[in-house]
Amino acid sequence: MPKTPDIAAVRLDKVRAAGLGNIFFAWAGGFEKGQPHYYRIQGPSFLVEYDNVQNNANHIHTVWRDLNADFGADLLALHDVLNRLQEIDPDQSRIVELRFFGGLTIKETAEVMQISHATVEREWRLAKAFIKLELTRVNYAT
Repeated sequence: MPKTPDIAAVRLDKVRAAGLGNIFFAWAGGFEKGQPHYYRIQGPSFLVEYDNVQNNANHIHTVWRDLNADFGADLLALHDVLNRLQEIDPDQSRIVELRFFGGLTIKETAEVMQISHATVEREWRLAKAFIKLELTRVNYAT
């Protein structure tokens, strides 16, 4: 696995390749201390969101999304793909739900589903491959 500086360099290369002129900034909210506010910085391949609206603007949330790698590009397409996965393989769908949305580890997922660690690992890999393939198909079709 790459070290953190290597990951940062790869991401920066992607941002530059997409064009720095394609990055946009948006702000909503107040400008004074204690006033809730939100901003986003978005380019073709990423989204950064900063949210400071709780506790008199004293509780910050921030997230970086890789729109090409973390299923962030098209949530409706992801929803459709997950529905198809549910129809095709309910166990894989449940594993995705527990791992991706629930944040469970492989071990925790195996315990909840009462299946082996190896089965969860295998089915998780297959489910991710299915999702990636289907999302790629959706993106090419549009």
